[in-house]
Amino acid sequence: MITGLFTLGGVVVGGVLNQALNHHLERRRAGWEAKKAARLFAPSLHRLHIAGEHGRTHAVTWDEMADLAKHELVGWETHADVFAGTIEWDDWFEIYSAVRVWQQIAEDPPRNEHGGLIRPGTPDAKRLAEITEKALDGALQCGSIGVNGIAKRRFRRTAAKLRDRLPGKERREKRFESLIRKDFEERFGFPLDS
Repeated sequence: MITGLFTLGGVVVGGVLNQALNHHLERRRAGWEAKKAARLFAPSLHRLHIAGEHGRTHAVTWDEMADLAKHELVGWETHADVFAGTIEWDDWFEIYSAVRVWQQIAEDPPRNEHGGLIRPGTPDAKRLAEITEKALDGALQCGSIGVNGIAKRRFRRTAAKLRDRLPGKERREKRFESLIRKDFEERFGFPLDS
């Protein structure tokens, strides 16, 4: 009888450990996939940002921007599946909103009285600047996921939420800001404010 109980206990404990290990390995595998997708897709968003910056200062057409967007967003559907299933909502939305605005440009380039020409200093140039900033935000988000992965970010967010609920928030924010400034200066060799 005792042997049967120990056998049953061993089976239950072994099953629980096996499930926990499988869950952990699956999460790591998903994290690796997200890192890989972010590393592969970030350059596309960077190129869209660079092209948008060029278009703000040089005369280009919306059709040229649309052609570039079509070319750069070819692999989005594959990466979107990985991102949607693994990264946090805020991160996903930042990348998705950057991509979606460029998809809209690619599908239906805006028209204006100049035949689609984007001239510096015009409302079209301002719109292109906003779109370009979204591409940069998405590229930076991809870069962050590509470097840090997803597990660390979840832990940091949870810790930040808990920390915000504790007393002395202002003191912590000032300390955190000073640490960020110090880290930036050490990494890049000049102060953050300059």
